[in-house]
Amino acid sequence: MVELSIKAKEYDLARSYYEELLGKYPEMASDVALRGHIALPMAEAGDWDGVFNAFVEMQTLKRGQENEYDDAFIPILKIFAESHPVAEVREFVSKYTSVLGVRMHRYIVTMVANKYGQCHDMPGFVAWLQYCSKAGYAMDSSFCNSLLHNCRTKWAMPYHELRALCSEFKKIDASLVDDVTQRILSQAALRVGKTSRNGGVNRALCPSHIAVDKLAYAGRTTNRRDVYEAMNQEISNNKPATAISIYQRALKYGMPPCPHCLRLAILATLKSSKNASTSAMRLIQAAHIRGDDVSSAVSAFIKFQLDNLQAGAADVLLHMRNLITQFEALHIVISPDVLTHMAMFCVKLGHYEKAVSLCNLAVDKSGAGNLCFSRQCFRALLMSYPKLQDLKGMEQLIKDLLKSEYAADRSVYMYLKATTRLVKKMNPDRTIDAIVDILEYAKEEVARRRGETRAESQHIAKETLKIMNEALADMQASESGKGYISNSGNNPYEKAAVL
Repeated sequence: MVELSIKAKEYDLARSYYEELLGKYPEMASDVALRGHIALPMAEAGDWDGVFNAFVEMQTLKRGQENEYDDAFIPILKIFAESHPVAEVREFVSKYTSVLGVRMHRYIVTMVANKYGQCHDMPGFVAWLQYCSKAGYAMDSSFCNSLLHNCRTKWAMPYHELRALCSEFKKIDASLVDDVTQRILSQAALRVGKTSRNGGVNRALCPSHIAVDKLAYAGRTTNRRDVYEAMNQEISNNKPATAISIYQRALKYGMPPCPHCLRLAILATLKSSKNASTSAMRLIQAAHIRGDDVSSAVSAFIKFQLDNLQAGAADVLLHMRNLITQFEALHIVISPDVLTHMAMFCVKLGHYEKAVSLCNLAVDKSGAGNLCFSRQCFRALLMSYPKLQDLKGMEQLIKDLLKSEYAADRSVYMYLKATTRLVKKMNPDRTIDAIVDILEYAKEEVARRRGETRAESQHIAKETLKIMNEALADMQASESGKGYISNSGNNPYEKAAVL
């Protein structure tokens, strides 16, 4: 009941339950998990001295409850980290581990490491990992790879910093670096290479230790990751023909279906063959006949065709329709998400009418009957209608939005905010002013519904408390009734009255 009350942010109620509990069961005063719950409202209020004093008391009680003691610190740290810089977060952790004996936990190590990664503080990141290792936290390769992956994907850490981080991993323990680490580094190096002038990999940035299993090049492996890595490197090195050979040999050797490898094979074919489109279509058709998943390959094919299309605005939609017809002739269904991807491409080119047509086609394919059947469809239309000054289209889009599952979606709210800012910069007239009004209304309505969703969550928590209260009252009445019956003999009418 105390825990539920705190989750519902009913702190006064939690305190009353806590005091009632200690009044009936004084021995619960030594329950560390219970005291940890009581410390949370102090953290929410920013009373960090109060939290520290609570942990001082908990430390004297932690024998036999060490895990509960350590776990109680994790939500406290999460609250602290949300509103403090990384240096203060580390100092906070050090204080509780060195003074109060909180043991290092994977969540603690990860949270502080992520804070360092977020602000690209490499020296601090490394120093933190070294500190954790010396403090007795046993890191493993999966943990380090998870950190490395976050640094690359979430915070776009440059390749040379990732490589330096891996070197530090090795210094701590050579076993922290494995094949997965090499793949992460390789992907980062290839991404750097794509920005070079000739489109190939800058060998100065790719040390020799980042390599792919030679069996993949020989076509004598069924490991899809190795095959994918080998193909990816050859494509980045402007050797698409070699990538195709690797794929074909792997299939002959018995490699299981791999949508990612097929996608790379399509890209390699489109880059190397004179009859690129025809050859790529044959590959897709063969995979489709085998029963393989070809959706990502189809998406890659279409994207490549669009990226390399040299045609006037009037011919773009015609070309897209021809692409769709080609796949339908092979009985390959074009998924709605591919169509909305094509629509977003048209938006970027400024072909807003084409984007709207593709979104309408995607809506028909989805069978949803709602313009907001996906975030991407909503976003493409949201960016297109103001440019076309299509007031009716915008009105229908917002009506559909408020009927959809995205009516309280955070991403949708951010799209609305960004679009409103852009439309307000357009030359004002009656239509633009009306569209701004619609966007402002939509923004307020989505915000209101988001608030309702949060309120509903709190209401559910309160209703849970109410149910638990009623259950507790029923249990107490039942126990009281049992006592009354036992003292009254075996009179069946008394029993019935109590029941």
